[in-house]
Amino acid sequence: MNWRYSGYNTDGSPKRGTVEAPNEAAARDMLSRKGILVLEMAEDNGRSAAPKRVKGPKGKLGDISQFMRHLSVLISSGTPLTEGVQAMASQTNDEKFRAILKKVQAELEAGNALSDAMASHPGYFDEVCRAMVAAGETSGRLGDMLERVSILMRQKLAMRRAIVGAMIYPSILIGIGIIVVIVMLMMVFPRFEEMFESMDTAIPPSTQLFLWISEIMRQWWWAILIGLVPSAIIARFVLIQPATTRLIERTMLGVPKIGEIVRSIASARMSRMISLLLESQLPLLDVLSLCAGSMRSPDYAKLLYDARDAAEAGQPISAVFEKTTLLHGLVRESVRTGERSGNVGTMLGNVADFLEEENEATLKSLSAIIEPLLLVTLGLVVGGIATSMFLPLFDLTASAGG
Repeated sequence: MNWRYSGYNTDGSPKRGTVEAPNEAAARDMLSRKGILVLEMAEDNGRSAAPKRVKGPKGKLGDISQFMRHLSVLISSGTPLTEGVQAMASQTNDEKFRAILKKVQAELEAGNALSDAMASHPGYFDEVCRAMVAAGETSGRLGDMLERVSILMRQKLAMRRAIVGAMIYPSILIGIGIIVVIVMLMMVFPRFEEMFESMDTAIPPSTQLFLWISEIMRQWWWAILIGLVPSAIIARFVLIQPATTRLIERTMLGVPKIGEIVRSIASARMSRMISLLLESQLPLLDVLSLCAGSMRSPDYAKLLYDARDAAEAGQPISAVFEKTTLLHGLVRESVRTGERSGNVGTMLGNVADFLEEENEATLKSLSAIIEPLLLVTLGLVVGGIATSMFLPLFDLTASAGG
């Protein structure tokens, strides 16, 4: 079985080719013994294929970012690499991360490079991180590269916090609304049900519906609770499927305003990543492959793989970006201008700075718009239930007055 790979030699030069091995692990081992740092590997089926998607770090992004930044400062001040990793291991509060750093330290003491030591822990150090570290080791600018990795992680963490912060208050409102509805259906409606049974009047359909729901919830509450666990597992499984991810993403991109925000956030993240990788002196083809593998969106990943194929064929990547509506207009214009001046990395870095600032402000304003909409929706739901409870009483009063 043949495996297509791309990576770097020990002298830092790019290396591409194929290797014959029974499985991927054996192929990576063979290349490692030849001194080749593998960044991508995929089965060679005779046609150009996109490599496996790079999984993001499973560890806490804040801890990893802090480690990179502090280690950069220590190395820049002249601290030996092994001692720097040891110092960071003793300072971290996360027990799992401390154990990982101790293993990295042990591999450094055994004579391995930092990028090789990180490769043993892909759940904490992804391929983008390892590629930048390997470039820093080759160029002798490890401290600078660690700082750039830290910048990339800090920007990602800042955007994640902005999104979470914008959704905290709406989530609290939704939670309170659900609790109020449950209490009304399980505790308040039964009291009215006794009154309705003693009344000699027709019960409106909406009231009958809520009485039926209330009875089911009171009699089968245990089954509902038990069913929530498998339902959550099934929902999570469905949501992580590429087809579902693509459907949700395309739906969101089609929603006015929301689509613009999604497009802007993805464009900023992609621009930042390409900028830092290009400024780290990585080849364009490897930069596009690494960025494509790190994108969560299948559509954005395919866009970058198409750009890589175009660059491999000697065509400008701006020609690919011009044909899509997935990117912010500034990104397309900057890539086209950057290709003319030979300065794509700097141009995309400036675009990323602007878009990240705009996105943060937009998310704050979006939260201010969502909050009153949720309040109105919850008011209508609770008001509808309350009205259904009192409708029979209104009918009885009207008939008595007649």
